[in-house]
Amino acid sequence: MQRLHRADDDAWIDIRTSRRYTTLTAWKVYRSELSRNATASGMFDDQPWLANFRNASSVHFIETQRLLHDGSRSASAFSRGDELLEHSVDACARDLAQRIRDNDRSYGGISRHLDQSFPQRLLQEIEPLGLEAIQQELAKLDIKRKQLIDTGLISGSQKKTYDIGQFTHLTVAQRAVLTLYLEDSNKKLSTFSKLQARVEVLLGNHRSEILNHQS
Repeated sequence: MQRLHRADDDAWIDIRTSRRYTTLTAWKVYRSELSRNATASGMFDDQPWLANFRNASSVHFIETQRLLHDGSRSASAFSRGDELLEHSVDACARDLAQRIRDNDRSYGGISRHLDQSFPQRLLQEIEPLGLEAIQQELAKLDIKRKQLIDTGLISGSQKKTYDIGQFTHLTVAQRAVLTLYLEDSNKKLSTFSKLQARVEVLLGNHRSEILNHQS
């Protein structure tokens, strides 16, 4: 490509625009205009530092992008010559942060709807759970809350539910209120299920890495 000239070991200049690029960025921006034989590896091969390294080492290079992510940038990024590759861990972190924000909005919307409709639904006919079943479901709810707090998906300010173990009897009306409360609480927290599984996998991998480094 005649309008792209090497300016340094890792610098290329477009003589029409006077823009300066690194080797990898130049290849990403102009790869559609390069000849079929002009690849990223071909542009790298001409660099003295890499040639010296390869001549001094018995190394077989395998092209892989497991640790780099080809970011989806706008057309304006191409024209500016912005770097299009980023570390995969950064891309994953950004994707996870966006998923958490989206999930928080979903959780907030469902919570508001359930809270606002609670009185009306309470007036409808409800089949209340028994006292023992309510105690068991409250215990499960506490475990679920703790798991979400541990993964950082909900605030630790969401305290443990009250202990009704001290009561030996609840009226039908009280059991109906608690039954509806349990249903709503589980619906709210269920919005985190898919995200919780993803976060737990990431945390598990991180803990494994730490243990491997310590051993």
